[in-house]
Amino acid sequence: MAHRDARASSFRKSTLSQRSRLSVMRHCAKVARMSSDYLSTPQVAAELHVSTRTVHRMVTAGALVPALTAPGGPHGAYLFTRSEVERAKEEAAA
Repeated sequence: MAHRDARASSFRKSTLSQRSRLSVMRHCAKVARMSSDYLSTPQVAAELHVSTRTVHRMVTAGALVPALTAPGGPHGAYLFTRSEVERAKEEAAA
């Protein structure tokens, strides 16, 4: 019986951490919508005509540098400046 309780407890812990990560990501998206200075990952994907996964790959490769990164592991929520997105656009066109 104790084994089942331990599993349920660890499940609740992982669910809470996932919920908190989602909360942080939603907050970053809300900040991006409120401020015209920053663009969220989906907004950058739309600007560059790529998927959000490609934006994450560009960050990992160093082709795109986020201005702010929220906690959440290797793929936390990113916010980008317009100038950085424009630079990436020009670099992709060249």
